[in-house]
Amino acid sequence: MRGLFTHLYDLDAFPNTAQAYALPAKYEELYAYDTLVLSNLDFATSSYAARRMLKDYVEDGGRLVLLGGNRALGEGGLKGTYLEAICPFELKGTGEVVRCEPPLLLGGKPGAPHPDNMALFWRHDVTLKPDAFTIAYAGAHPIAARVARGKGLAVAFAGTVLGEGTANVTPFWETGAWAGLVKTLVLE
Repeated sequence: MRGLFTHLYDLDAFPNTAQAYALPAKYEELYAYDTLVLSNLDFATSSYAARRMLKDYVEDGGRLVLLGGNRALGEGGLKGTYLEAICPFELKGTGEVVRCEPPLLLGGKPGAPHPDNMALFWRHDVTLKPDAFTIAYAGAHPIAARVARGKGLAVAFAGTVLGEGTANVTPFWETGAWAGLVKTLVLE
């Protein structure tokens, strides 16, 4: 697994993880990984070739995991690109990150929070594509999903690591249950 900016989502604990701050430059480098995790990565200035290489990687059997943030998904220039085409969510573009007021709790079913009360304070206001499968919800909103593309999978988490907990709610990334959800996103 190779990850970009994975420390924000506490992915460093995964074995066989190589953290990087740049995409592989060649197909051979990229195809050496089973999974590529892009965490809050801005594609607004990325090249056509880089986006096409990631699309090919997924369609040829790779797993691409997109983790949301204030510089990711539609906010990060994916709207209208090859990467939106393989993403499990329809993106809106700039301005799609919205505050969750009150904070939304993550769970496996709509309105059924996990016992750890994993709170989400900001999320991407995106729509699940018809052929995508929901992995997790934030309140009633699909927040994590996957979709088959060619021989591979594209997975996205439309939450962000923005916001602070209170006495009643804990940021999702500070809960024990987050590791289980990440495992599902990355490995299952």
